[in-house]
Amino acid sequence: MKEYTINKIAEITGGTVISGNGEASVDRAFADSREAGDGSLFFALAGENRDGHEFIGNVIDAGGRFMVISDEDAFRKAAAGRKDITAVKVADTSAAMRALAKDYLMSLDSKRIGITGSTGKTSTKDMTYAVCRTKFRTGRNLGNLNTEQGLCMTILGFAPDTEVTILEMGMYTRGEIHELADFIRPHIALMTNIGVSHIEFHGTRDSIFHAKMEIVDFFEDGDVLIASKGPDFLQRQNIGHGYWEGAEVPEGTYRVVMTGEDADNDYVISGYKECGLDGIEFDITHEGALQHFRLPVMGRHNALNAALAVAAGGQLGISLADAARGLAGMELTAGRLTVRKGLGGFDVIDDTYNANPESMGAAIRILAGQKAERHVAVLGEMYELGDITADAHFSMGKLARDLGVDEVIAIGPLAKKIAEGAGDIASYYETKEEFIENRDEHIKAGDIVLIKASHGLHLEEVTKVLTEVEK
Repeated sequence: MKEYTINKIAEITGGTVISGNGEASVDRAFADSREAGDGSLFFALAGENRDGHEFIGNVIDAGGRFMVISDEDAFRKAAAGRKDITAVKVADTSAAMRALAKDYLMSLDSKRIGITGSTGKTSTKDMTYAVCRTKFRTGRNLGNLNTEQGLCMTILGFAPDTEVTILEMGMYTRGEIHELADFIRPHIALMTNIGVSHIEFHGTRDSIFHAKMEIVDFFEDGDVLIASKGPDFLQRQNIGHGYWEGAEVPEGTYRVVMTGEDADNDYVISGYKECGLDGIEFDITHEGALQHFRLPVMGRHNALNAALAVAAGGQLGISLADAARGLAGMELTAGRLTVRKGLGGFDVIDDTYNANPESMGAAIRILAGQKAERHVAVLGEMYELGDITADAHFSMGKLARDLGVDEVIAIGPLAKKIAEGAGDIASYYETKEEFIENRDEHIKAGDIVLIKASHGLHLEEVTKVLTEVEK
């Protein structure tokens, strides 16, 4: 980030300098005490499980000299009277970090792109980054840092000369996207789809749609909503001005750009082709111009995600040809349909980043479409599905069976229904450790193996065992 004096940080956060030198400057912020360093600002965040104030001593021992705190007693005890430690006391350290991040983001001379949707957000973010960086100095949030705290740390890590900022916006409940949109104030918003992810907190897809549409709540004249056309909610007539109840956007303040395979879209996908483990090919037509694309990632849904990225680039003046060049060299976040060589002559499709019925179904279809002696699906639990939990898991097992997958391994109590849906091609393990112990009974040379589950099950540990030499 740019340099801020401690006094300026106190002004922005509504805090008070209670120790040290207010004229000193910092140019980096962190919340993990293990990242302490000279010239860096520590935010002592109070989380559900741990309070950052407990680690003030660790920060000081590691050379940290600047911090934002809310518990003065904890600071005084850890600092032990040292005069070289500078602290800003605030009422709420999380709110203070948000205030500083917003101030810094708004100070950047950059176009802000926000990305939301039920699935595909992270892949679309990675693709949009690959497109935009062909012409602009571009920043993005890494991994799954899409909550408010993750976004704050991402923003504070952007270089001062960043020209395009790409920010993935996650949510659980209604109102969270509204708050993030107020925080980020995107000029361009991308909407991937409306599915059932987090339906436990919403009840219906209609409620999810309304929550996702909060991304435009702070749009101004000329801002753009780019949506991947869907079978129901994401239609041009539905996402225009004032459609959803309680919308805060005045009529006529933003434009809508549609992408997808239908000919009436602004960016039209055609000529889709699977290239096995090497990725996919397709064409995109926009305003009469056609461009061929080849991506080193698998799955038809990734052509849809790529079209959103291409359309975002188009709003910034990036040509179809430059977008194709950027996407050809892109890399997805780890655990997103990443192909790895397994130990023992098999291939692993690592898709352990997260899961819901839409993304798991897409991954199973990709698995079934690959050339291999046998197709094996290692499928774990999917969370936050509420009343549809049992049916959703059962349908994943049935889909694998219907598509000709040779063997399904279901992991975790909720995944019993996956095993039921898969019938006699299924094996069930209550824990991933039990499967790891018995993995050689199921996976052989010549297989292709999909590993997929919600992130909370941590099936990346299975991927590691199957693909790395154990010590």
